[in-house]
Amino acid sequence: MLAWGSLGFVLGAWVGALARLWMRLIVVYPERFSWPGTLAIIISAAIGGLGLGLVRGARLTGRSKLWRLAALLALPFLGAPMGLGVFLLSALVGGWALADRQPSWLAPVLAALWFAALPFIAYAVGDPDHHNLYDGVHYLSISVGLWTLAALLAVGGRELFERWPVVARP
Repeated sequence: MLAWGSLGFVLGAWVGALARLWMRLIVVYPERFSWPGTLAIIISAAIGGLGLGLVRGARLTGRSKLWRLAALLALPFLGAPMGLGVFLLSALVGGWALADRQPSWLAPVLAALWFAALPFIAYAVGDPDHHNLYDGVHYLSISVGLWTLAALLAVGGRELFERWPVVARP
C-alpha cells in the first residue's frame, strides 16, 4: 500500500502541476504569480493522489472496503473553487464510466455528454468582460486542457468504482 500511496502522491503532484500550468496559460489577463497559490494547488492534488493511491493499494491487497474513505483526501483539490466542481464531476462521472459498471450502455453515454459539455462550461464560467478577447483558438486551448485534466481525473476516480475483490474470511 505504501508503494501505491507514494505513486499516487507523485502522480497527484504531477496532475496539480499540469493543472496550474494550464490555468496560467489560459488566463488572458494573468494576475500576479503566487508561489503559495501554486504550492496549494500542487500539494492538494498530491494529497488527493495519495488518497486514491491508498484506495488502489487497499483494493489490490484485499483490505477492507473502508479504505475507500481515503479518497476523501482528494476533496480539497477536486472541490476547490479553482475546479468549480468540474474536477470533482470529472473524477466521478469519468471514473464511473472507466470502471465499466452496469448498465454498460450508460457509462459511455454519460462520459460523452460530460466531455461534450466541458467547453460550454468553460465559456459559461469565463470572464464576461473579456469574452470579446477570446477567440476560437483560445477556447480550443481551454477545452483541450480541460479535457486532458478531466481524463486524468477520471483515471484516478475509477478507483472509487472498481469492484473490490471478494476475500474469503476464515
